[in-house]
Amino acid sequence: YVASRKKQNYRSLTLSGTGAAPGPAIPGAVILLARLLSAIAPKLSLPSGVDPNFISHDRQVVDAYINDPWVENKVTARLACEMMRALPGMITAAQRLTVPTMMQIGDEDESFHPDSWNRLFEAIAVKDKAFKKYEGCRHEVYNEIKNELPLADLKDWINQHN
Repeated sequence: YVASRKKQNYRSLTLSGTGAAPGPAIPGAVILLARLLSAIAPKLSLPSGVDPNFISHDRQVVDAYINDPWVENKVTARLACEMMRALPGMITAAQRLTVPTMMQIGDEDESFHPDSWNRLFEAIAVKDKAFKKYEGCRHEVYNEIKNELPLADLKDWINQHN
């Protein structure tokens, strides 16, 4: 969204749990099935196939996610297809960023391919940028058991850019 704005009037941007290619948590069969069904039955809802444990090592966080009535474990064929189709565009979008940007990634996040983290970070055009990878963290680094460092880094980044 930020990269699509003509004027990027923000002091800074923080990206967490992001990448530019699907990771091992996203079953290849689901991606293929979504592509096929998107053309013939775009509104068909499919199980996402994603294990909710990808979020965090913190059992309370995972249980809260599982029991949250607003969290869907299904996705329409069209949405799944479009999400996968949009991922490579993250690189192009990153090249348009003019806002100081920090990426925060858990080294055990399987929702995005690990190689895509580096490609995405390198594509960020602005010189004022930081890449933080946290050992032993999954997708939601702020909701991990060891969240002190990600939260401290976020606080420092915000304080340095305000």
